[in-house]
Parts: sequence; C-alpha cells; structure tokens
Amino acid sequence: MILGLVTLAALALRTWRLTSLPPGFHADEAAYGLLALDLRAGHPQIFFPQFTGREPLYVYLVAACQLLVGNTILAERLPAALAGSATIAATFFALRTIFQGDGVARARRIAWLGALALGVSFWSLHVSRQGERANLLPLCTALAVGATWQAAQRRTTGWLIAAGVLSSLTLYTYLAARFLPFLLLLFAAYGWLRWRWANRTLRRRVRQQRWRAMVQRWRGPFLVWAGAALLTVAPLALYFLLHPAALLQRTDQVSVLAHGGLPQLGSNLVAAIRMVLVAGSDDLKYTLPGRAVFDPLSALLFLLGVGLCLAQAARSAPHAFLLGWWAVLALPAILSVAGDHPLRAYGILPALMGIWAVGAEGLWGWLRQHLRYGQPLAIAALAVLLTATQLGSYRDYFDRWAHLPGLYGAMDGEYVDLAAYLNSLPADGPTSVIAAEELDHPTIVYLAPVARQYRWVDPSQALLIPNTVRNGGTLDYLVPDRVVGVRGVPADWAAPLGITPQITLIQRPDGTVIGKRYRFVLPSNWSPFPTTAQPVCTTGATFGNDLTLLRWQLTATPTSGQTLPLTLYWEARQPSAVPWQIFVHLVAQPDAPQRLAQQDANGAFTQGLAPGDLIIGRYQLPLATVPPGTYSLQIGLYDLDRPD
Repeated sequence: MILGLVTLAALALRTWRLTSLPPGFHADEAAYGLLALDLRAGHPQIFFPQFTGREPLYVYLVAACQLLVGNTILAERLPAALAGSATIAATFFALRTIFQGDGVARARRIAWLGALALGVSFWSLHVSRQGERANLLPLCTALAVGATWQAAQRRTTGWLIAAGVLSSLTLYTYLAARFLPFLLLLFAAYGWLRWRWANRTLRRRVRQQRWRAMVQRWRGPFLVWAGAALLTVAPLALYFLLHPAALLQRTDQVSVLAHGGLPQLGSNLVAAIRMVLVAGSDDLKYTLPGRAVFDPLSALLFLLGVGLCLAQAARSAPHAFLLGWWAVLALPAILSVAGDHPLRAYGILPALMGIWAVGAEGLWGWLRQHLRYGQPLAIAALAVLLTATQLGSYRDYFDRWAHLPGLYGAMDGEYVDLAAYLNSLPADGPTSVIAAEELDHPTIVYLAPVARQYRWVDPSQALLIPNTVRNGGTLDYLVPDRVVGVRGVPADWAAPLGITPQITLIQRPDGTVIGKRYRFVLPSNWSPFPTTAQPVCTTGATFGNDLTLLRWQLTATPTSGQTLPLTLYWEARQPSAVPWQIFVHLVAQPDAPQRLAQQDANGAFTQGLAPGDLIIGRYQLPLATVPPGTYSLQIGLYDLDRPD
C-alpha cells in the first residue's frame, strides 16, 4: 500500500507539465512517435532500423498511448514517465529479493531505502520526463534481477519462466541491454569461484561428486529458465541474423575505438566515476550540466556502501552482485564516446541506489548499536536527507534546468513552433519548400503531418524548384532562423532564382520571430538556366535512374589559392528510396585515386522528390593547395547510409 502511494506520488511529479517541460520536442523523441504511427498503419517490426536503429518495446508502448491520447507529445512521453515511476517499485522488489537471505527486516530496510533514493533522484526525474527508450532498461533489468533471484531460491516453474522471459525482454528495450549477458557470465564465474573456495580442502573425488550433484540439482531449473529466455529473444535474434548490419549500426557510430581509442577509454572510466560522485555530463539535453548523481552527503553514504559491498563481496553474493551490476552496465557509456553519457549509463541506476541503501543501512545499524536512541536518530537523519534530496531534485529540474538559456533550442523548440505554424496554413496554399538542417525533421513531421506534402532542402547548398511551379506559379520557402545559423545559409541563397521575394516573418503566438517566409512568384516564361550554364549533353547524364544532371556552370574563373565556384542543375526522375549523396571531386585525371579538392552535398536532395523537380546545387571547392594546371571534375552519387 505504502509503496503504491510512493509510486503514485513519483508519477505525479513525472507527469506534471509533461507536454511543456522539457520545452520543445526533440527529434529523438519524435522519432518514436513516427515509428509508432508507422506501426499502427500496419507495419509491425521486431526491430526498427530507421533513425540509426531502435529496439521495439518503447515504440509499441507509444503506439498504445497514441490510441488513448492521440498523436501528441503526451503520448510519446507518457510511457517514459510510467516506466520511471514503476522502476521505484521494481527496485524495491529486486533489492528485497536479493537481500532476503540476510533476514526479512534487513532486506526490507535496504529495499525501502533504495526505492526511496531512486524516487527522489534528480537523474530518474529528469530522464523519465523525456520520451526515450532508455527509460525501460532500469525497469526491465530490476524486474529481471528480482525474478531471477526468486527463481534461483524457489526453483518453481512459474518463477523460472518469468525470470527467463524478463531477462530476454530487456534486450527489446535499449542498446545498452546487450551487456546484461556479461553480468550473468560474471556472476556465474563468481559463484563457481566461491564454490571452488568452499570445497578447496576436500579430496578431488569428493569435489567431483559434489560438483555432479550440484549440476544435477540445477540442470532442470536452468533448462527451464534458458528455454524461456531463448524463446523470448528468438525473434530479435532471427532479425539480426537476417540483417547483420543492423546489429552494429549504432554501436559503430559511438564506439570509443572509433573516437579516441585507448586514451579516451581511460578518460571515460574517470568520467563514469566522476558522474556519480563529483560532476556529471555537460549535455544540456539530458541533465543539469555538471550535476552529479549524488549530492555530497549522499555521496558519502554511497562510498560507505561501496566499502561495505567490497568488504562483504567474498562471502556475500548480494553485495558482490550490486558491484557487478554497476560495473557491467556502466560499460555502454565507458566504451562509447562519452563515459558520463546520462542515457547510455542509465542502466546502473537501480544498482547505484542499492549500493547507497547498503551504506545507509550500515549507518542505521551502527547508530542503533552504539547510541541509546540510535534507531530513531537514523530514521530522522535519513528522512531529512531524502527530503532534502527530493527538494533539491525539484529545484534543479523545475527551476534551474527549466530556465537555462539554450534549452529551448536544445530540445528543438523552434521546430515545435514551426509545426504549429504549418498547421495554421490553409490546405490549398502555395507550393512550399521547408529549409531544414535535417530533411523530413521528425519533430516537424510528427506534430504537423501536412509537412509530408512539402519539399525539403538544405538552402546552404542548394535550391529546390518543385515541378508544379517550373512553368510559373507561387513558391513559398519557409526558412527557420535556426537553420540559417546552424547551416550557415548565405545571404544570397535565393540568387539563382533571379526573383525578388516577398518576405513575411514567421512568429510564435507571443510575437517571437522564429523564421521567415520567402514568397517567389515565378512567371510562365521563367527559366532556371542562366545563359552561361553549359549542357552536360543532349539528354543529360542520368545517375541510378533517380537524378539527371542537366547543366553545369562555373560562376567565376578558377584561380589557384582561392575557391572553384560550381553550380550543377539536376532533375529528379523518380522518388528515390536511396539517400544519395552528391559529390564533386577535382582530380588530375578521371578516376584518379587522389582528390585535389572535393565537396559532398546534402544527400537528402534526392529524398521525397517528385519527377520533374529541379535541384540547383552550389559548390565551393577549395584550391588553396592546388597548383595551376589542367584538371578534371568528377561528379557522382553514393549511398549516404553505405558510404563505403
């Protein structure tokens, strides 16, 4: 009953103002919403390869919430808030089960302390208010640990099946869950070493007899557990067997081996420890920059817990397991580009609170033994500490973090406002192009489905003229100020059109300007080709039956030491399913391996186009190290998802 009330109180704190705080709606969150819409449209998947690969469980939960509250920000974030709150109860269950061999009273004290510490944690509060699949990892891991420990103690079929299912279910939550099998192997090795030490004085024959008896005792339960686990993970394993590239797609992008190697690995290890005790990540999106997991007083209790666990590890499996849980699930962050990444390290949360609870319970026991009123003093002190931690978490999130400069932009707030602007436009308005730093930006597309009908382009590198206005008509370019700043859009970006636009400000309801609308009226005799543009050949050069290069133009005489200004005129032949990247290389001769200069354009020029759309790509090839001479330009495409 009390645990339920604590969980409900935590849920209230995690859902209050959930649609407005965090402000905006980050692209990573919107991606789950779009995948859930695709799922509901009749495309279920066991793994979602889109957006660098996403495990499915969170997507399915978002889809369920969409059925209840619509295709909204709340539907995407609500599963995270529910999971974050449920993790409190799951941590209580795991800790009580792990320590029940130490006595019911001690197990309950540690379980309550760990659950309450997690409930008041700033880290838990912050992450569980963002719609990220990482929120499911602590929940499912704690449930799997508690169920597996129960199954090992009771060896009943029900618990063994539940433990196997929950253990494999974690692999459907988040990439970091792939390290959990190492925790199983580590603890199995620990158990074997303890068994060897306990039987070290026995004769070899007696040891063998005992070993065979133990194997016989555990073989049946293990097969039930393993069978349930294998059946649960089989669909995901089959998917990766058929799509091996998807297995390591995201891992390859963030691996420390590809970003700094062994020196970075050492720095990450230090950062992983610092984030718990001293200072955490500076990533504004995921945390209050520099905030550690524990405040100074709580950090002392955590260190006491570490000391007690180390002292008891050789003879106490629960203490050893907590240390192993922390170490193994810290590896996803340590082995990536940032050792203190709040999401990749999030799986350690229940273990950290368990270790803290061991320290707090140890202090409780010491006060009870050495002071006359030690027990009420311990209860009062811990109650004050937990209350202060809760107040600090509330202040740091709803006051300090919520009002940080730059948070609105970090959470893609401008794109939430742009989506609202798009939803306000008439359905029969002019043909429109959205200038974007990321084409088909998930935030805009999720909140404004009408954006799917628009063309998208990066104006720092190209212009796009839809086929509907090539022979005259009204063309709107919607250019957010953020894109101008991020992509460095030049002031003369629209010059190739040769038409002066009518400019209207795009504003939020409070009057804040978030961008501009450029309206171009193209006459019926408008031509995109200046007289100096040279035809490639009579029919143009077609690439992959997706794009045809029609003309090219040098807008200035190339000079060594400066830049080579080049404009290419492309026409779409069909909507492309491949994200082609357009490249221009300056080489001594065709197919020469050495590139003297190069520029790759935004490959998404070729996505979402209709036949007849025109793309004007502009390039500036640096010639600083190129001596005077005669050279060749080599133009081509490559798959952006497969740059090899």
